[in-house]
Amino acid sequence: MTKIKLIAALFALFTSTACLLAQSGTNPPSITSGLLQIGSAIYNDAPTNLGFYPYGTYVLSAKKAGGGLALVYNVNPDDAIKVGVLAGVDYIDRLLGVNGGVQLSLPIHPLAAYGNTNFALVPLAISAIGTPLQGTSNNDGIETINSVGLALEFGHFLGGRFSLGGLYGTRTGAGAYNGGYLNGFLGWQKKF
Repeated sequence: MTKIKLIAALFALFTSTACLLAQSGTNPPSITSGLLQIGSAIYNDAPTNLGFYPYGTYVLSAKKAGGGLALVYNVNPDDAIKVGVLAGVDYIDRLLGVNGGVQLSLPIHPLAAYGNTNFALVPLAISAIGTPLQGTSNNDGIETINSVGLALEFGHFLGGRFSLGGLYGTRTGAGAYNGGYLNGFLGWQKKF
């Protein structure tokens, strides 16, 4: 039953992403071509839109800390408002969960008038669904995660940029870990 719910959650994620791409007038890539593009970018040092975001988290209601990792693929890296598809894993106390969703962000370059485009303030919002795999009364159920926050993008390293930020969000469907939480992250993304 767990695999069926996870497959259903991933299907919902891919369907919503395809609908979003269809509305933007862009043809969605196949899964195979997407994986080949990511692999080529990693091994050939070509530009990619993939970001890695390890984070710490604190659940306010449960007074428990944890962490996780989110991977974000920006489907439109050259547009003003960026849309990213994300996949993540959370570990908080006894909760282990996987999730997928959409991230919207709007990089603002406050120093661009002075010739500095290496620094950006990025308001962002995340909406995701997932499933707690262990540690809740809702194991194998569906959880929702909604967050808003701000990131600071800066520097260059291996062709990518660093991101430092924080989020406030809410989680439902995660038993004792429901409610508000705070995230702090340091990430790296190639091609902005």
